[in-house]
Amino acid sequence: MISQAESGPKKVRTAKRLFMKNKSPGNSTKELQNQFQKMSIQKNNENNSDNITPEYVCSLKAPTTRFLCPLTKNKYIQFKGFKIRDVETGEIFYNVHDPTDPENFDTFMQGIDDSFRTLHYQFSKNYLKSKHIGTTVEFATCPEAIPNFRMIERHYFKNKLIKSFDFSFGFCIPNSRNTWENVYEVPKMSQSMIKEMIENPELTCSDSFYFIDDKLFMHNKAFFTFK
Repeated sequence: MISQAESGPKKVRTAKRLFMKNKSPGNSTKELQNQFQKMSIQKNNENNSDNITPEYVCSLKAPTTRFLCPLTKNKYIQFKGFKIRDVETGEIFYNVHDPTDPENFDTFMQGIDDSFRTLHYQFSKNYLKSKHIGTTVEFATCPEAIPNFRMIERHYFKNKLIKSFDFSFGFCIPNSRNTWENVYEVPKMSQSMIKEMIENPELTCSDSFYFIDDKLFMHNKAFFTFK
């Protein structure tokens, strides 16, 4: 079992990549063909998570139609806390903490369904006006060393990509409890887009992909409501 005394160092990372796209006026026939081809590849890859690479998830232009790896693929990480805040104002949008020791890593994902990794957040509308969002994740690691722990997040509104983030934690000590803070530099959004996001609950969503040595072992989805 893991105790707080075994905590690893806190790491702070900023995103490697961040961008925002304007709405496309329309898709050409070639673009549509490319989309259908990627959808076909995605469908095949969903049945074999070993085919999912960081490059592949970074090429996706819309949310996945399903999860790209089974729940039981994760035998490495257990999340024990999560906080989301506005870096400048200090406003906390979400905060949860579990002080208990982790469960058995070989079995803790058995007997649960995909609702476990489908998150529904309700945030203050101030979230959409933030310049920098900080997320603090607490997680426990399995008895094995974890090399090159990496997370890629793809954020969408009305099924269109609006921003992407890529964070690397690096090496994780076996049987450790770690704190990982990521700082997101949020692109400025127009008032009309903010209004649309507020008026359309859960049409803002994200896919979060977690890799070890560029091999996918966890995929979560989140849906956002702003008030």
